[in-house]
Amino acid sequence: MGPVREVAEDDELEEHPRLRLLRWLVTGLTATLVIAVIAIISLLVIKVLEIPAAPRAVALPESIALPEGEELRSATFGTDWVLLVTAAPGGPEYIRIYDAATGEERQSLLVTPTPAPAQ
Repeated sequence: MGPVREVAEDDELEEHPRLRLLRWLVTGLTATLVIAVIAIISLLVIKVLEIPAAPRAVALPESIALPEGEELRSATFGTDWVLLVTAAPGGPEYIRIYDAATGEERQSLLVTPTPAPAQ
């Protein structure tokens, strides 16, 4: 260790080069962190605003007509078919598969309710 010298209050001390480098690194990393946090918050806000408020209504092809007295509960569209879940008010539900091009019913399945468990 070298000799110790006294320093007056108004004397300017020389800054060590490594200390200057460290100060620049800390400043740069702080700026990078602030920019990254702003970017992440911006992306989250953009993503939240993309969520649709309500599901879009899907129209059935003109060629498909529901059986008389039944209402549509659900629809699924395949490559060349349309699956409909229909039900009569207070009656059973049916799964019906139609040809998408012609509207002809390919298949029908009666959905039976699950029996209540015995007590």
